[in-house]
Amino acid sequence: MFPQAATVDPDRLIALLPLAEPTGTRHVGANDVDNIEAFAAALARQDYMGDTGWSRAAAVAQLRAALLLLEAQVPAAVRPRLLVATGSLALMAGYLSFQADDHDAARRLWAVGLDLAHDSGDPRGADLTVYLLYDMGLQAVELDRPDEALRFVQLGHTSLPRGHSR
Repeated sequence: MFPQAATVDPDRLIALLPLAEPTGTRHVGANDVDNIEAFAAALARQDYMGDTGWSRAAAVAQLRAALLLLEAQVPAAVRPRLLVATGSLALMAGYLSFQADDHDAARRLWAVGLDLAHDSGDPRGADLTVYLLYDMGLQAVELDRPDEALRFVQLGHTSLPRGHSR
């Protein structure tokens, strides 16, 4: 038996939290992108270990914060990495939503990822597109939509850059 926990009102505590939106002019650099990439990688590691209970909410919150950075001042050399890193967060948030059987949220999050991957102009954006389309295909299989799944897999296959292993 677990000891009786003190009475805590989570709603009251959440109401005390400040808004997480950045204020003023924000400059985004390579270190900021490194942090986003590291967070996405940490979510993937937790997912592989089967520990995803709190990760979905954290992924969505981090994605929301990263999307706000797209309006900041970002050096041209860093912007493609920022878009791919943010798209990777959308991939993970979508996959975690898929695992939680929130299929509508998963599809919307993957659509965000597809937009970011496409707009990145970075070669890794093409790889991210393939991962997103394959996850969407996996979801279609789960929802017993084999024709839709096949279309996503075919799209992913044709989205592979030249020289990639098929």
